[in-house]
Amino acid sequence: GRRERGECVGGKVLQELNVQVAVFRDLVISIGNFSYDSLSVRRAIRSVRCLCKDLVRKSHCATSPLYSLEDEDLQPSICRLHILFYGCLEMFITEMLKSTFLMESFQLRKSEQIMCPVPGLPYDREEENSQVPFLEDVTCSSSSQELNMSSSHLDTTSEIESTESDIQEMRYLLRKLRDSMPQHLRIQDEDDILTIYPKIRKKRKCALCCVKK
Repeated sequence: GRRERGECVGGKVLQELNVQVAVFRDLVISIGNFSYDSLSVRRAIRSVRCLCKDLVRKSHCATSPLYSLEDEDLQPSICRLHILFYGCLEMFITEMLKSTFLMESFQLRKSEQIMCPVPGLPYDREEENSQVPFLEDVTCSSSSQELNMSSSHLDTTSEIESTESDIQEMRYLLRKLRDSMPQHLRIQDEDDILTIYPKIRKKRKCALCCVKK
């Protein structure tokens, strides 16, 4: 019936979301890696982030009609879809938060694809064969350098602001997803919005600590 078709559509969208969030995570790891980071990588991060955001919206539209607050006898397949959706969305938010910190720490000049480590932050210079040279390796006048750093900062700031806006939207959907779940699927601690089933995790950790050798 209608619910079965909804499960099928929701499952396919969530599968694609899971794949794209994994791609986004791998790209975020490249930020600040002087062997791989480049202008094209930064553009790919923005592109995949937008794709993930669109898939989250589609997933929300596909899964929301599958259950209601009064429906306590949900099929395991539907429960699975919603838990998967929550997990993917949680991971996506976490990776976006990570990307904002890395982008702020390692700025990139769009015109020359030059890595600009933020002054005062430690960085490793062991990779001498990097295809992305350090700012101090480039010969340019002081005024030119300041101008390029300024434009780089503006570009980075714009990208960070865009990402932070996406984070707020995704957090809103995360709360909406939680609030629309049946009681037995909800997170117990409302303050811990990014951790699913914290009490269960604590119990598992405790159980592992109590194992006798």
